[in-house]
Amino acid sequence: AERDEKYYEGRISEIRHPSGSISGFYVSLANITAQRIAERELSRKSREFSTLFAVMPDLYFRLSAEGVYLDYLT
Repeated sequence: AERDEKYYEGRISEIRHPSGSISGFYVSLANITAQRIAERELSRKSREFSTLFAVMPDLYFRLSAEGVYLDYLT
């Protein structure tokens, strides 16, 4: 992500007067930049692994810290 790139999620709710008329709005913004960057990186890695599997499908296997096979893809 660009250094100055920011992402926000916003919500707007009406504030109503007891008579039912709209007397204002409540606006909230949440900075979701870290989440968006993580999603982008996950998508990039997923595409990378999909490409590897398509080219060399017997490539993937997982080992535990002790060297025991945990999972594989054939």
